[in-house]
Amino acid sequence: MVRAGNIKGGWYFGVDVQTLLTLLSRWVAGTAAHAGDAVRRARGRRQWGGALDRAREGAARFPDEATVPYWEGRTLLDLGEHGAATGAFTRAAALAPESPRHLGGLGAALHEAGDPEAAVEILDVALARRPADPRLWHNRGLSQMACGDTAGASGSFRRSVLLEPKNLTARSLLGYCLAMEGRPADAVAAYEEVVRSDPLHPRGWYNLGAVLYMADRKREARKAFRKAINQDPSDRRAASALRRLSQSRQNPSAHVP
Repeated sequence: MVRAGNIKGGWYFGVDVQTLLTLLSRWVAGTAAHAGDAVRRARGRRQWGGALDRAREGAARFPDEATVPYWEGRTLLDLGEHGAATGAFTRAAALAPESPRHLGGLGAALHEAGDPEAAVEILDVALARRPADPRLWHNRGLSQMACGDTAGASGSFRRSVLLEPKNLTARSLLGYCLAMEGRPADAVAAYEEVVRSDPLHPRGWYNLGAVLYMADRKREARKAFRKAINQDPSDRRAASALRRLSQSRQNPSAHVP
């Protein structure tokens, strides 16, 4: 109930606290932002079906807001419904064409739907708007790899690593692309940084061993494979590589990794 009062000769309008909270909750519940929050809460609880329901309810109530179809797209991606996710992100991007986040979501959906060329084109548009986003560079690299463009992918992963040095996944993918380009020395540097940042990373040690072998640094490769096995005794690839590397002492033509 609204009532008038007086404080030190000045008039004010006071509102009963419970009434104010009720009015506020009704206003918030009627916004697209609240609908997006409802989807995020369900996603946080890994309630994918509930998240999708909340997203579709929000899209029906707020057809001109981009937030809700964006979160619908994210949820559909998590459910593996890549075609439907592409449609949701397309709607979000059409409603907010200047939003790099929505364009980035569309790029990810196109990649997962099997169209990496279109994904690269969309991500280029997103990067023109937000060139300092390491996730966009990372995803661009993944799509370029899927297109067979390892040189372009290594450039994208390098930009991602520069912007987010702790992203060891991007650094590992950079090492892989450099190795595929025939640049083992540069690949060694990338993987050395991975194991320097995470010494307990068995796959990092295996990959380092593989590129050290490519660089004809067999003694160091042997040490890297041993460290991979120490971190994960069940790593059959590292054990096999180490065994073949030992055999190559007697048979130099033996293939290792």
